[in-house]
Amino acid sequence: MSKSNKKYLNVLKNLAIYKFLTLEQMVRLGVDNHKTNISTETATMIRDGHANKISKSDTSPAVYYLTRKGATRAEHIFDITPRYPKRKMDKMVDDMPHRLSIVDLHIEISRFNVIQHWREFDYVGVQRQKNLEKASKINLGRTSLVPDLIFKLNTDQGQRLYLAEVERTEGKTADKYYEDKVHKYITLLSNQAVIKRKFNVSLMYTVLFVIDDRKFIEKLKKKILKDKNAEKHNKKKLVESFLFKHFDDDVFTWTNLEGKPRLLFY
Repeated sequence: MSKSNKKYLNVLKNLAIYKFLTLEQMVRLGVDNHKTNISTETATMIRDGHANKISKSDTSPAVYYLTRKGATRAEHIFDITPRYPKRKMDKMVDDMPHRLSIVDLHIEISRFNVIQHWREFDYVGVQRQKNLEKASKINLGRTSLVPDLIFKLNTDQGQRLYLAEVERTEGKTADKYYEDKVHKYITLLSNQAVIKRKFNVSLMYTVLFVIDDRKFIEKLKKKILKDKNAEKHNKKKLVESFLFKHFDDDVFTWTNLEGKPRLLFY
């Protein structure tokens, strides 16, 4: 296999795993050290009908993704179930910075022993099926929770589950975000059987918040600790059930609800 063909297949495989990627993300995944070299392969893939591209915008760099033809080829070569957009990508442009941030986190945690993952923009079911359900959706009776990314890691203590939220806070307040999203995780603490049944884990889960504003993070921590429903739970366990990091911090830098440094598992 030629060096160029090997790189071509590496791009194909990573697009099948991540659904869509920027050139910078491909560099971080080790496809090549230089974006220019990768762009040669993506141009060839587009010419072959295996990939397509969303051009650079004011809020997002250029994004590459598989076509159905490319997904079929990836499935045949790699014996995997490819992830590729099931609707027109131009309908996702406004949400693309958020989606790329989720992919960034996924790439960061890929250095660990990831067993499985589910993302907010992946769906359960075949393409022609109507009313597809989001893969990471967790039903909570009359309401539901859809984490941005859910993944399992192998640890010394066994498999552990992580529910992750990636948040860009521009135009948002901590109070509103807490009301719309975070309080559902407090509800989930009293419905742990739902998690164990849906994701087949014996160990408890950890909730991760990756946020672009440190003051926003501190406000959320205080609100969780003061939540009346949260107070019903064991304080020590509660403090370690939520971990936080800023966008600029690496995947090894987390803090618990009391601000103490933590690793993903310890």
